[in-house]
Amino acid sequence: ARGEEEGGPCSSVGVLGAGSVGKRVVENLVRGGRFPLKQILVSTRRPENVKDLEAKGVTVCFDNAKVAAGADVLVVACLPAHLNAVASSIREKVRETALVISLVAGVTPHRVAQLLRVRPEQVINVRLGGEAGLPIPPECAPLEALARGSMPETDAEAEVDRIRNVAHVQTAARAMFPDLATVLEYQDALAAAIEPLGMGQATARDCAAAGLTGKPCAMHVYGENVAMALIPTGRRVKVAPGPNEVQEREGVVAGRIQDERDEYMITIADKVVRMKRNRITLADVDARLGREPEEGFVKAGDGGLRAKQLKAPDLTRAQEALLVNFTQVCEASLGVLP
Repeated sequence: ARGEEEGGPCSSVGVLGAGSVGKRVVENLVRGGRFPLKQILVSTRRPENVKDLEAKGVTVCFDNAKVAAGADVLVVACLPAHLNAVASSIREKVRETALVISLVAGVTPHRVAQLLRVRPEQVINVRLGGEAGLPIPPECAPLEALARGSMPETDAEAEVDRIRNVAHVQTAARAMFPDLATVLEYQDALAAAIEPLGMGQATARDCAAAGLTGKPCAMHVYGENVAMALIPTGRRVKVAPGPNEVQEREGVVAGRIQDERDEYMITIADKVVRMKRNRITLADVDARLGREPEEGFVKAGDGGLRAKQLKAPDLTRAQEALLVNFTQVCEASLGVLP
């Protein structure tokens, strides 16, 4: 075998894609010092996002064909949805002696080889769980046998990869959410991130629970599907900014227009303007007319998975729904189709 100084098989490395995965690969290559910086080639649609690497001496461009033609080791780190386009741009450009490392989730080495029109033995991929992979659950065996016995070889290998990826994702889901207490902690952490958007804790937990379980979240909006309290004439109110405004204004109710739009006449700075009720909040926080407190324009939630009315069976179903949703989201990110 030729050495690096003779232009051997490890003289240059190309990386297609500099997203979160591709950029991390390049950073590790730079840190490892096994390749001369000028021989680390990167092609990305957003070269400006890797200026720090370019400043260190890495060759950065947006030219997939150039990088593929110049690489002895080619790392494909694009998104699954972009693979066809990337493959068409480098087809017939990959060196016959190049090693292709695919980091494209959910796509088999055989399929990558077909798209790039290189020999299958030139392509390896990094599997979920590392190169060695996670242990394959025994329940996968009959499904894999069925696939191999009823499909052409290439399709069968793709189906086997899909079966194993699904199993690995389910293993990860069970590890992340082993019990209800963990689920509740996860919900509360998400809710804490949502609260600064201007909603109360109970509503934030509703949103977090909906996102975790994959269920639609019905946000009850005052003035739309929740009746709002009537405001008597003379009450001081705050008016939310309109489309071309940035500041909240204060005024006094001059009267109510009893129509389907539920509008009020509000005196603001000696001018009388018409406002829909759901743009008006009471200036006096302690005077809510005995009705449920207004939380912005959104009706306060029930607390998600901490709602008082939920019973043990409800929580069990919610946890099961969370595991199913987590699995589906991860499968989609891996390019695994049902």
